[in-house]
Amino acid sequence: MSNLERGYVQLPPDSTGKKSGSASRLIIEFTGETAPNLFEPGQTVVGGTSSATALVVGKFTEGFAAGEGQLFLELESLVGTFQVSENLNVSAVTFGVFKAGTTTESLYYQKHTVVDRDYPSRSWCINSDGAGTVEFPDGPPAISSFGGQVSEEVHSIRQYVYPYDETAGEFWTESGVSGVVSYGSDSRSVTLDTSATDAGSFIRRTSHYYHPQQPGTMNRATLGVRVGDAGKSNVRRRWGVFDANDGWFWELDDTTLYVVQRSSAAGSGGLDTRVVQGSWSHDDLDGSERMNLDLTKNNMYFIDYADLGAGVVRFGVHEEDGLRTLAHCFENSNTLSAVATQKATLPLRFECENTSTAASSSELISNGAIIQHIGTPKRQAVTQSVQSSQVKTVTQASGEIPIMSFQAATGVLGLTNRTTTVLSEISAANVGTGPVILRVRYAGVLDGASFTSVADRSSSEWDEAASGITVGSNFGLLRWSDLAGNTETLKHSFVQDKEIFQDTIGVVLLADGVTQAPISITAESVDASHTGQLVMTATWKEMWV
Repeated sequence: MSNLERGYVQLPPDSTGKKSGSASRLIIEFTGETAPNLFEPGQTVVGGTSSATALVVGKFTEGFAAGEGQLFLELESLVGTFQVSENLNVSAVTFGVFKAGTTTESLYYQKHTVVDRDYPSRSWCINSDGAGTVEFPDGPPAISSFGGQVSEEVHSIRQYVYPYDETAGEFWTESGVSGVVSYGSDSRSVTLDTSATDAGSFIRRTSHYYHPQQPGTMNRATLGVRVGDAGKSNVRRRWGVFDANDGWFWELDDTTLYVVQRSSAAGSGGLDTRVVQGSWSHDDLDGSERMNLDLTKNNMYFIDYADLGAGVVRFGVHEEDGLRTLAHCFENSNTLSAVATQKATLPLRFECENTSTAASSSELISNGAIIQHIGTPKRQAVTQSVQSSQVKTVTQASGEIPIMSFQAATGVLGLTNRTTTVLSEISAANVGTGPVILRVRYAGVLDGASFTSVADRSSSEWDEAASGITVGSNFGLLRWSDLAGNTETLKHSFVQDKEIFQDTIGVVLLADGVTQAPISITAESVDASHTGQLVMTATWKEMWV
């Protein structure tokens, strides 16, 4: 065993040979203990006359008179010899007296160690609090960043898969020199390729959707990734949940693998804290403990994170048999003077870049990803509502026209807006002579729009001035439609319409921080002989977390 026993007893018949581990205690009977000065385990007792010291590991008072009992002291910690009738002090305060007419007693407890039958060096671990560490074949019980056991109450925030193409509409793609994105129809994967050896050739994909992180829950990002090679000089590849300012990601820089925490909390964008493989807190994934990570093979990487300015962030992978292996933890509590990140509402991002001239082109392959809430999210939102200030006339000649539109503001109180706006309810009154078709469209091109904010702190804007809308195969996408008859008021709630919440992008500021893709409620007359006349109210929720 790795720890040499300091206490033991001899076992017959070979009493000069084998030894059995034991824990020794010195028992002192005391009197005169009164509140609030009470003996407790963990205190160091000092003899008032002898100056002897020892660590208190227990106290027994059952059957003794008030203020009396027995102190159990760790014999190994004893320095000196306690004297009868002397004061017993803790931090220079008298807590009791070594009772007259008694003597010290020594007591030995036999130690028992639970070990593996085939590998006795593998013993059960007891932590400093006296708690036994319990693990299962799939690893230890999952504990959230807030200290509670995770009971598999998992809620999907967003999934990223590529069944037919690279889903270009869900990502902001940046490139330089020769960097390209390609789609593999056989593997249903997306490849980021520098496509050249030139310095500065890069390709970057950032999801438009910034995934909300709610205090009290943990987010888990799981990414299916393969690297085109084991790493080469002057090439850097990154994958994780991050943007230019904040986040967490894996990084292969040249041939060295890192886990990285990025923060703009100090006031400057994107200060990276990198921890190199070989210095990770749990498993270096080099085969010395469990998994030997092969970057050139398909692997599932996870990042668990939460945000209240501190907390733990976990990096790891799924082993060959599906078990989660923890590689490194950023332990931000009681460590940082600034918050860990300015924000934990983050996008999915992939990068592949030549930092200087490379030996050959380089690839980073994404097989998909999912971002989840671990715990039950209780979304916090600000409810906003507006009402038409004019009656809009809809004729067949006018075609489909917007009645109201909503979009994300570019900023809120000087900060880039990363909230999500969800249309929750509309009420449309048609006071015309004929029915109209009402539709909800996403990202249509509006004519003559003039967006204004409902309130100073609102994260969204609305418009009713637009006179026309242009739709196409990749914009103005249909989200909902219904028929509003003449002299009819149509009221519709979108709370149960999951596509309004999750499909495509929703009403968010796109990842470039500039592009605003609106949701528009439009109307179109059914026939030429009738005219629709519409007024409308709309309610939406601005999801801050």
